[in-house]
Amino acid sequence: MEQEIDSTNITNMIRHWLATKENVYLGSSYGTPSTIFKILQEPYSKSAAQSLIQKICIDIPLLDKRNISLLWTPGVNELIVIIDENSTIYALSNDV
Repeated sequence: MEQEIDSTNITNMIRHWLATKENVYLGSSYGTPSTIFKILQEPYSKSAAQSLIQKICIDIPLLDKRNISLLWTPGVNELIVIIDENSTIYALSNDV
């Protein structure tokens, strides 16, 4: 029996992606770009948000068909991810 992927699964996938440095898996560019903290220090930029959305959709193909938006407050290491009108706030650690 095939398991349905729910919002908890998606939240866990994004949490894992955010906690994983880009290129840490051999042969894969999976993971959060090293520029994430620089981006979060700057005022919201539609192009920066689109770039992050594109990266996360490449790394987590399940999200490619979803309606995704990103928001952040400059200087706060939190990323608000809105997927199909459901939002989750992810606190980021400088360990990424």
